[in-house]
Amino acid sequence: MNEMKIIAVGDFHGKFPKKLMDRIKKENADLIVSAGDFADTFDLRDLVFKHWNELGKEDIDLEKIIGKKKYMFLLKNAIDSMEVPMRQLELLKRPVVTVYGNCDFLDNEANKLGMHGFEHMCKKARIFLLRRIVKRFNDLQIAGFSGYRSATLKGIVKYNSCKKSEIKNVNKRWNNALKKLFGEIKYPERTIFLAHDMPYGYFDKIKNKLSPLSGKHVGDKYILKYIKKHKPLIAIGGHMHEYQGKKKLGKTMMLNPGAAYDGKAAIIEIDNYKIKKIKFIK
Repeated sequence: MNEMKIIAVGDFHGKFPKKLMDRIKKENADLIVSAGDFADTFDLRDLVFKHWNELGKEDIDLEKIIGKKKYMFLLKNAIDSMEVPMRQLELLKRPVVTVYGNCDFLDNEANKLGMHGFEHMCKKARIFLLRRIVKRFNDLQIAGFSGYRSATLKGIVKYNSCKKSEIKNVNKRWNNALKKLFGEIKYPERTIFLAHDMPYGYFDKIKNKLSPLSGKHVGDKYILKYIKKHKPLIAIGGHMHEYQGKKKLGKTMMLNPGAAYDGKAAIIEIDNYKIKKIKFIK
């Protein structure tokens, strides 16, 4: 395998700083991998934090609390904002693969409002969406796993409206989907696992004091389980904006490239199926 340069980036939240764009251009990478979260949902997130206790009650959602007009305004703005970083990625004129995160709005959600969603925007920007498939790039495999398990599904937060049986069934499907994806990996030593969430215990402790979950580890235990079992070369995630770093687990390098909206990314150099160097754009 010839030497490859990969840019890992994610958590755009409606922004792609010019300084980051210029730096990525200079790197002349072979591939760009994205951990998702294209939409700017900060206004919605802050309102969730503000009304956290109310939202834990049965039949109460954010729309009912803040009113339909305000909720729809914020929702449509968030959906529109996904297109900003996608256009910038297209301008880089490099192969781009992505997964979607908890702050991305899929076509089935956006279409109900008469808008285009994530899949449509990816296709328009020539970004290859990895829902839950393994894609070959040169001699490497990119195992992409889209989606996100909420704090309720992880057992961190309990809502009266969520039945234990429903949570159990969703988690079972999540586990089976990961098992199926990792089962399709032929050469783990040549594989990059790409997800939105970080594995449990790796760059996953919330530091945001405004969050009701501040101080808790919120990474995904199922993702950790299959990384431990299958040992891919690299596991890339995001979601946790307060982190940027790398840490080894056995044969796997765990990597959080940092939040793109804050001008952060990671440069990965691979030679002969081995990690030659990882540099962080800060």
